[in-house]
Amino acid sequence: MIFGNTTLGIGRTAALLEKGLDASILRRNLIANNIANVDTPGYKRAELSFESQLRRAVDSEIPPRLETYRTDPRHISFNKKIDFRRIEGKISVEYDTSYRNDGNNVDIDRETADAAKNTMHYNLMMEIYNRNIKLLDLAMS
Repeated sequence: MIFGNTTLGIGRTAALLEKGLDASILRRNLIANNIANVDTPGYKRAELSFESQLRRAVDSEIPPRLETYRTDPRHISFNKKIDFRRIEGKISVEYDTSYRNDGNNVDIDRETADAAKNTMHYNLMMEIYNRNIKLLDLAMS
């Protein structure tokens, strides 16, 4: 990690962006693999689930509106913070769909749209990351 302390300001932002960039690269590879196998009989598309997990981890850091207490260690724990640095994307394969008689379920239009969306997200995160580096550079000079 480039920015040391992730509990405050720019370091935390950079760490979140790094997680997002890593997920975007993994998603790009999955999409490329899906496209490469568009004509492979029986191939099932794979996709990455990441953003919802990251959102849940970030939201877990917000103080709760209602304070809860456990009266027994066996009770369900509430308001447990999730460390966003431990979030990993989950790859899922869509086994239950088929677009063709050969069992393949890759829709090239969907894959190219997902690739374009992923590229825009990646570029946006890189722009924010680079601006943070420039701000840090400016603050140090």
